[in-house]
Amino acid sequence: MKNLIMKRNRRLTLILYLVSLIFFALIVRMFFIQVVKAEEYQTLAAMHRTRDIPIPALRGTIYDRNGTKLAFSIKTFSIWTRPDEIIDIETALKAMDQVTDLDFDDIDEKFARDTEMVKIKRGLSLEAATQIEDLKIQGVWVTEDMQRVYPYDDFAAHLIGHTTVDNIGIAGIEQSFNDIMTGIEGKYFISTDASGRQLAYGTDKVYQPVLGNDVVLTIDEVIQHYLEKALVSAYDSNQALKTMGIVMDPRTGEILAMASKPDYNLNEPRVPLKAYTDIDIEALAEEDQVKVWSRMWTNPLVSSLYEPGSVFKVVTAAAGLEENAVTPYTEFDAHGYLMVDGVKISCWSSHNPHGRQTLTEGLENSCNPVFMETQMAIGKGPFYEYIENFGFTRKTGIELPAEAFPLVVDKDTMNNVEAATMSFGQGLSVTPLQMIMAVGAIANDGVLMKPGLVKAVTDEKGEVVASFEPTVLRQVISAQTALETRLMMESVVDNGSGGNARIPGIRIAGKTGTSQKIFEGTYSDDKSWASFTAIAPVDDPRLVILIIVDEPAFSNFGSVVAAPIAREVMEDTFRYLGITPEREGSDQVVPVPDFKGMTYSQAQKVAGELGLVISTSPTAEVGQDRLVLEQFPMKDKEVAPGSLVILKIEEVIVDETQ
Repeated sequence: MKNLIMKRNRRLTLILYLVSLIFFALIVRMFFIQVVKAEEYQTLAAMHRTRDIPIPALRGTIYDRNGTKLAFSIKTFSIWTRPDEIIDIETALKAMDQVTDLDFDDIDEKFARDTEMVKIKRGLSLEAATQIEDLKIQGVWVTEDMQRVYPYDDFAAHLIGHTTVDNIGIAGIEQSFNDIMTGIEGKYFISTDASGRQLAYGTDKVYQPVLGNDVVLTIDEVIQHYLEKALVSAYDSNQALKTMGIVMDPRTGEILAMASKPDYNLNEPRVPLKAYTDIDIEALAEEDQVKVWSRMWTNPLVSSLYEPGSVFKVVTAAAGLEENAVTPYTEFDAHGYLMVDGVKISCWSSHNPHGRQTLTEGLENSCNPVFMETQMAIGKGPFYEYIENFGFTRKTGIELPAEAFPLVVDKDTMNNVEAATMSFGQGLSVTPLQMIMAVGAIANDGVLMKPGLVKAVTDEKGEVVASFEPTVLRQVISAQTALETRLMMESVVDNGSGGNARIPGIRIAGKTGTSQKIFEGTYSDDKSWASFTAIAPVDDPRLVILIIVDEPAFSNFGSVVAAPIAREVMEDTFRYLGITPEREGSDQVVPVPDFKGMTYSQAQKVAGELGLVISTSPTAEVGQDRLVLEQFPMKDKEVAPGSLVILKIEEVIVDETQ
């Protein structure tokens, strides 16, 4: 009996120890859960009993330089749901359909996503959102959302760009400054039970989003409208593939207007342009669809290359003047072609050679041999350095996506034929933006500026977060050379191929261009770019303009097709800026006298009396009694007081035997 009692006691003691050990383990486990891992399990519990719905941040506004809104966001509302929480989906959808139209096929696809939070409708008005909430449908929530609005539809489309339905920038400034304008997303937290149903007594929390910053462009909305109006008219009248243009302030490098037609509606970016209506885009594979949309949205002024043609001759002329290889009066004998290393390179007017002419007249006539000879006088190496310094061998760094890299033959492999053809803008491919940059340097006393599209980034209070000041890249040519080049370009407008850009009373410098497009490996006879660039006013440049017409139907000459477009833009812009012919009236201009035949001292006296400044080209020691042989501008040209007149005089002959 005693043994039985002892055995029972041992069993009870063992059971007591086991129970105590279990209780101790449970206590340790509870301590571990409630103390050591408390924060982690609280977070997990919160995740299971709450649902978070994103609240998009209001995207920043895009302004023009004067504060006009070009793109902004408005507050709308969206419907969110968890399909597994809706008891009767069909009844719920019919109830919501009384308030707003729903695409049932699209909704069915979204409801098949298990238990995810699904956005089933966006862009609701406040009234519609309130009505949905009043329906009190289980598993349905209404939250704030955002919609991007472009008030002028296709205005500056390739420049501004657009966003996706989720407000992510995918083109233009919207893409480049996406992170800056996006802001910080907010959250709407709701309490739910184990089945995911919203608790009536739960603690809901709303974390408001942080607004995105605004972007202020250099674009002037008025000048942009003028440019687009002219380009649309030219696109229709020339039945062109496209028309393009840029207006720039040469003093700062700021882009005042930039456009390409046809473009697209920023509010409906996936509505095909007329040029794409013969393509069933929706039937294409996703990869091919992306390619089509990309072509439609891409800014050709920054992302596409072209051969600049004769417009490039102003660069060759400026390089020749800077190197003292030529002067505006250097004479050439053009026979319609030039042989370079056994290769015959013809002038566009080879059937009717220009004959004997000065460099200025060669620019007026756009004579290819004149500029090939100028390039040879400069030398292949130095000529290439000017191509580099004018910015044709690298990207500009403008604040836009997908800028194209220029295609220019390497300096070490460039042969004489390639150098000769490059002298008149053939054999190198650049962007229109690079071309206007180079012309801008000629307008800006030889100083090359970095092109800019953005003036500042501001916060919601309008305070400047970041400013973008004009950036000087380098001095490419001297101020004297730049002025001489502008005067030669002015003669192109007054006496040469640029006559269609002339505006009475305002001094315009310009250069026409026609460049053949390469088709199937050879230069096409009927596909070309017609272009024109202008600087105005000559004595105080305020604007530089580049106009390009891609594949005009009736004429491929820049003088006929592009120059009138530039004149229209300049006339409108000058009125807007207050630069009018009336202000350049007869009491404010001086007719240039005929200096030819005068001695240098007589020319100095006459110029002084009229308030003109005279110089020689190239600058050299001159004799006071030497005769003036040539002058620029020509006689009777009306110029502003203080303008420079360049004289060519007899050389002083030094007797080295004495």
